[in-house]
Amino acid sequence: MRTSSRIAWLAILAISPLFSHGAEQLAVNPTPHLAKGGIAHANNAFEDKTGVKVSMPKKSGGCGATVLGLKTGKLDAGMMCCPPNKEEMGDLGLVASGIAKEGIVVTVHESNPITNLSTEQLRNIYQGRITNWKQVGGRDAPMSVYGYIMCANREEPARQYLVGVRDYKQGIVGIDNGKLAKSVIRVKPGAEIAKNIAADPNGIGFEATVYLPVEGAKVIQLDGITASRETVADGTYPAIRHLYVVTKGYPSGRTKEYIDFLRSPEGQDLLETEGKLVKL
Repeated sequence: MRTSSRIAWLAILAISPLFSHGAEQLAVNPTPHLAKGGIAHANNAFEDKTGVKVSMPKKSGGCGATVLGLKTGKLDAGMMCCPPNKEEMGDLGLVASGIAKEGIVVTVHESNPITNLSTEQLRNIYQGRITNWKQVGGRDAPMSVYGYIMCANREEPARQYLVGVRDYKQGIVGIDNGKLAKSVIRVKPGAEIAKNIAADPNGIGFEATVYLPVEGAKVIQLDGITASRETVADGTYPAIRHLYVVTKGYPSGRTKEYIDFLRSPEGQDLLETEGKLVKL
């Protein structure tokens, strides 16, 4: 092959979409939560569609790992189950794009006769003003309250719901972690809460639907409403949180394509059917 022809052929290869797609990767931290939420199926579909491989760590980190990875440039994007705080948005320029939502539900032991709690009752339980099941119409037994402080410096939705500072006109205006009762048994967020409740007839927890069901624990109503795709989608269920893909700066290029895919009808269907999440 003549030199000029060889150079021209190499140039064609260099700009060929098929060639470049095969070589491209996006480094993404899914967080343990989204790793269970159908993200792998969506990633595979995105790769089939674009040729761009979504590379995820073998063991995903939480929201903090996303922030650190974006700060150090090791990640193109990362998932978070709470939005970045003001400092992270301002100093680091992080931008959060919503991709799905879900309900946060109350779980009790399957033998517990209670089937419903109000928001006010739940807040009183986690803030230590209600300590016995008979105070909410159940049997005479002390409550074992399971919870956690996750993302203490961010507006994490479960704590916002349980110990959020409320203003009559503005709604929730902040979180006071000090209001969480000292008697709350601290466990890791996720399936660990339901597993503890399944072994504790007096247990109660508040957690995301993606980690359920767990045998021995049951979900009860909140304010008389059952958490379902329909009630989360239309906002009638009272405790909902959004899930985000976070980038440093506004997403562009392949990262934007990836986020757009997750927000597309195909991506939303995968997150819902494979991951127990609810469409935006």
